[in-house]
Amino acid sequence: MDMNRLIAALLIFLIFCDISSAAVTVKSFTADIQKEKNEINLSDELNSFFKNSGCSLPKALIKKLDKQDKAYIPGELKNLMSGNMTSEVDKYSGKGVLAVLNTAWFVNAQSVSIQVTLTGAETYINYDPLGNMDMQADNFAYAMDCSGFLNSSISSAGGISGSDAAMAAKSALEIKKSMLAVKASVFSPIALAISPDIGGNLSRRQRISVLYSLSREINGLYVDAPDTTKVSSGRMIPAIWTSSAGASSLQGEASLSSNLGASVGVFSASANVAGNATFSKSISFSKFDTYIINSQEIPTIGSDLKAINDTTVQLVNSTTIANPVRRIDSSYQALFDLPSQICKKIWTIKSFKSQDVVVPGTVQTTWDGLKGCEVTINPISALGNDEIGLVLETSSDLKPDLKFVLKVPIR
Repeated sequence: MDMNRLIAALLIFLIFCDISSAAVTVKSFTADIQKEKNEINLSDELNSFFKNSGCSLPKALIKKLDKQDKAYIPGELKNLMSGNMTSEVDKYSGKGVLAVLNTAWFVNAQSVSIQVTLTGAETYINYDPLGNMDMQADNFAYAMDCSGFLNSSISSAGGISGSDAAMAAKSALEIKKSMLAVKASVFSPIALAISPDIGGNLSRRQRISVLYSLSREINGLYVDAPDTTKVSSGRMIPAIWTSSAGASSLQGEASLSSNLGASVGVFSASANVAGNATFSKSISFSKFDTYIINSQEIPTIGSDLKAINDTTVQLVNSTTIANPVRRIDSSYQALFDLPSQICKKIWTIKSFKSQDVVVPGTVQTTWDGLKGCEVTINPISALGNDEIGLVLETSSDLKPDLKFVLKVPIR
């Protein structure tokens, strides 16, 4: 009986220690990530955002609004965010939120959970939030120009004099500015790289970059990490973005419902437009402030180091040339859609028909963010007429026995 109890207790312990299927709070998940502000009130931040948006209001109206609680926040937005208005949030300015989205953790031999941030991954530099939202979550975008903000402020204040309202309306029409608030749950690129079937829009090259960076970061902190090392990431991050960086195209319009099927100024965050500016392109992360709710629990997705390494090698080695190989004198140029970490390695040339035979020569690589990895192969001697291609090989730096191999057909 005692042995049965011991086994049962051990099983319960293992279940609760399996971070790959657990849920964590955002606060614990982001504890070691630099923020602009810690544990601030969301309603205070939104009130300040609208008050300091750059839209001009009459002094009499400002005086009334200042005497009321959170009166600068449009009433409709208050209703949309009613469940989060009193929440404590952390604030990330500009691209700081990319550190959150590119963070994972692993468990070492001492059962200690260690956090890593993939600063070398392509998704740490550039990641499209709009294309990687969890479409099953409660996402929305709220856009307002200065005219809409004036009307909302007058309503909150209980009205102002007719002359003040007329002057303010004229000024609001002249100020070409729009304010945007977006609530969306965005997939972590690490979760998408580990389990691409959950959704999102991670490119193949980005997936390679994330998985390779993840393994390298772990091995940098955990020398000779075993294949069984458990690795986890948050599945998605629920966030609120605000920006007043967009120029307004909503001037004079009373409603967006005619083309977006929603109430005034409110539409699905997946609708692509907000005041004639796309959320992910025209208004980039660099112009957004991001708020993440501390108390939110997020599910995790996990894997082990062997699966991550094997998938990385499989993806790299199955990469085919993006364009036909070009011959320039005795050299051959090929283009592969690979991340810079893989592209810039030192490659060895081998024969296609006898891959244990090294072909003397040099390999030059040039990486371009749009095109990918351009490879120039310079054999020292002319190739035989029966040589149908070349093979490029390099160490993966993941495990000693794992190699990256690219095939370059030349005939």
